[in-house]
Amino acid sequence: MTHPQVFECFEIWSETASEVSLTTNGLLLDESNIRALAERGCSKIRLGIDSIESRRSRPSHGLKNESPITRTVEAIRSHGVRLELNTVLTTFNAKELPYLIEYCLDRRISAKFFELVTPPSGVSHRGNGIGRAYGPSAEEFQHCVESIASVDRKWFDAGGTNDVYDIDGVEIRYCRYLHPAAMCWRSGTRVSPLGQVSSCMETEGFGDEKSWSTYTIVSELVERSMSLGCNSVV
Repeated sequence: MTHPQVFECFEIWSETASEVSLTTNGLLLDESNIRALAERGCSKIRLGIDSIESRRSRPSHGLKNESPITRTVEAIRSHGVRLELNTVLTTFNAKELPYLIEYCLDRRISAKFFELVTPPSGVSHRGNGIGRAYGPSAEEFQHCVESIASVDRKWFDAGGTNDVYDIDGVEIRYCRYLHPAAMCWRSGTRVSPLGQVSSCMETEGFGDEKSWSTYTIVSELVERSMSLGCNSVV
């Protein structure tokens, strides 16, 4: 959302792709921006949230949402854009997990809950070392889901790194960050067995391209993605 030609990008992408999505923390999503994204072909928004309590929506002391994140959720839904909530499970929101799951089920919003992986003490987040998981475990997550609703089906996705719970057509996922590099296209971010944190864009050397023209960004992205043989859909 910080790119000056973000809406133009979506307009171009939507002309050649069956689905174009946006992953965002929602801080720059107001009614006007959501409407503009919908009009230019954004079919899905993956909204990253830490909490849906307005008084403590984020664990950091950084920029806050001017309006409750729940208002952003309803604005996205009102414009016909499909929505998925993404939450990293931490000690900050662990007690809120049942409420978050109920919130999604009541509104028929699919969600991914990510295991938080951090390097051992004294190790740089890009250094070596096995990552540790904080927050609810997969077993605790399963117990929480099953205590709230009847699960129609459970299966494992992305090479066994995602526990998927189908509840009346709504998918609730527990996603492990610690998974093989070949699965990075499913979550966008990965933690290697050595504790190195990276994303597809960084790994493949795209870097900061804000200064490029829209046409250059799109054409270069398509060309390089095809040459890499990536599993993701462009």
